[in-house]
Amino acid sequence: MSAINAYVALYFSTEAWVNFKLWGYAFPIVFLIAQGLYISPHLKSEDTPAA
Repeated sequence: MSAINAYVALYFSTEAWVNFKLWGYAFPIVFLIAQGLYISPHLKSEDTPAA
């Protein structure tokens, strides 16, 4: 990922690089956190005692 970041920083405009950083790094992290918060109430608990 750092090689792609360096390529974009060197060969593209600053505006394109900022957009790449936003959508390439920040958006997936925010999406993963939001998805975890959405799914966590629906997970089954494994704390039930064995019969």
